[in-house]
Amino acid sequence: MFHLSVCADTVLLRHSFVERAKEISRAGFLVEFWDWEGRDIEAIAADPGIKISGFTGYLKGCMVHPDGVEEFLSGIQTSLAVAAKLHCKSLFVSSGELDHRGQVAH
Repeated sequence: MFHLSVCADTVLLRHSFVERAKEISRAGFLVEFWDWEGRDIEAIAADPGIKISGFTGYLKGCMVHPDGVEEFLSGIQTSLAVAAKLHCKSLFVSSGELDHRGQVAH
């Protein structure tokens, strides 16, 4: 069995993030999003109707550039705590920061 998810960063952009998550869930989909920083995580966690499928699991840094590994891993640890609060079992992890074109910087 599989479940479809909708990225809350790409639809219903006139609504607040929490309202987008609610609408996606009401439509029968799981919710995914990119960055959790600056989001009302407490409001999302408090709503049992919102089911999160995944989100970006790192904050900064890079897993392939020596200068960015420590910051990269630290961000993942922080994101794991947010994932636990949201009952989310999946994180999206790419090799590191993206440049202005959306390409991996390293």
